[in-house]
Amino acid sequence: RLKFDGSSAVVDKVIQVGYQPTEIEGPHGLAVGLDGKYWYLSIAHGKPFGIIYKYETATDKIVGECEVGMFPATMQISPATGLLYCVNFNLHGRMLPSSISILDPEEMVEVARTTTGPMPHGSRVSPDGLRHYSCAMMSGHLFEIDALTFGVKRRLQLDEKQPEGHDSDVKPTWVHPHPKRPSVYCALNGAAQIAEVDLKTWRVVRRFKTAKGPYNLEITPDGKKLVVSYKTAGKVG
Repeated sequence: RLKFDGSSAVVDKVIQVGYQPTEIEGPHGLAVGLDGKYWYLSIAHGKPFGIIYKYETATDKIVGECEVGMFPATMQISPATGLLYCVNFNLHGRMLPSSISILDPEEMVEVARTTTGPMPHGSRVSPDGLRHYSCAMMSGHLFEIDALTFGVKRRLQLDEKQPEGHDSDVKPTWVHPHPKRPSVYCALNGAAQIAEVDLKTWRVVRRFKTAKGPYNLEITPDGKKLVVSYKTAGKVG
């Protein structure tokens, strides 16, 4: 846990996580509850499934847990439904379609599991909380899920040269909705590109080159700047 004073950050506390003392269990995704009283952590490496833990922010003590799919990764809570949506990245075995686990964060119970594509990674909820977006890294698809019904509404191929039945070359790793207009941005890790998708027409309207390995995205609340982490280049743009 870090503390900020406006210009610099210091480590305030180190919190030990996981349940297998001899294993590196892969703490992967973090989310804070809507009221700020709890925070949630996905532990990727289970036997065989991963776990999402619930911690009390006042004490950092575990107050709940829920087993989900293989290699749970990024997650977020919808302000519309109050539910937590977490992608099951699934690094194990054949590259088959994986899923999104949908949890009630109060009771820590999985209420639904929606199948999407192989190795879904970056995932974010729309500003109004009614739609969930995720990218399947190995198929190259962007998925839109109805946050109320849990069904896949639309999917879009982000790889212009993707032949059916082959792994994607662009390997999208992240998606982030624009806070003020109907568009999402996707990090194409394998192509060193960002793709902008118009949600009204459901098509890619712009692609721009980046440094190697764009991985994570974040848009400033005013919608004017896009911050990108470059995993391969080892920098931020």
